[in-house]
Amino acid sequence: GYALCAAPFPRPAVKATLPEVTREMTVDAAFRAIAWNCIDQLQDNQSRLLQGYDPELIHQMRVAVRRLRSALNLFGAAAPGIKDATLTAELRWLVGELGPARDWDVFLGETLPPVVEALPQEAGLARLQQAAAKLCQEAREQACAAAVSPRYHRLLLTLGSWLWREPWRDVAEAAGLVQLDQPLAAFAAVMLGRRHRQLRRGGRNLAQLSAEQRHALRITAKKLRYAAEFFSGFYPRKASRMYLQALADLQDELGVLND
Repeated sequence: GYALCAAPFPRPAVKATLPEVTREMTVDAAFRAIAWNCIDQLQDNQSRLLQGYDPELIHQMRVAVRRLRSALNLFGAAAPGIKDATLTAELRWLVGELGPARDWDVFLGETLPPVVEALPQEAGLARLQQAAAKLCQEAREQACAAAVSPRYHRLLLTLGSWLWREPWRDVAEAAGLVQLDQPLAAFAAVMLGRRHRQLRRGGRNLAQLSAEQRHALRITAKKLRYAAEFFSGFYPRKASRMYLQALADLQDELGVLND
């Protein structure tokens, strides 16, 4: 079906879009809207991957999965049943299958070239490039195989069924149902404030942090950024854009250090 309806040439990767949520929506309704938004991004990029490999497609598939995992964690504060262990494990599997291709693509396309340019006489770098290219190709094949596997499609079908059935409501206590049915604005403010404070605490004495601590800080920044993007429509556009850009810049700097 995809092959019949797809354009006969590779299409560009699909970046995240803002989910259609409003301040008046309930927490429950907003969670489902955000989750479907993440799934749409994942499926759009997966269908394009069927037409030909592009490193950005793998990257955006990973972004979609991470956004979805972040949403599960974020809204799990309102209803623990949203943090479904089976779904979380399957999403972690998918990220694990896509991750090596992304890592080798970045290494070959961004990390290694300036080193080669700075040290043109270093013969070992040419051998390193060849070895890395072989590993990159293997990782790409692994990622593409995962994206068309029965396990991937079973995951997508399970996610859809789970979102329609809303089983987290069946296991929620009375207080949890009240929280799920409250207006989104109050919940968003509490969660953004909590994650902002976590980032500030983690960033104390930044220059003295170990590589592992900086990596953990980058993940904290990423989770805050995803949450801020989910709720960005609630706030003045200019302030929201500046805040998201600051988080993106911090994430990029920590990413370079990590690489």
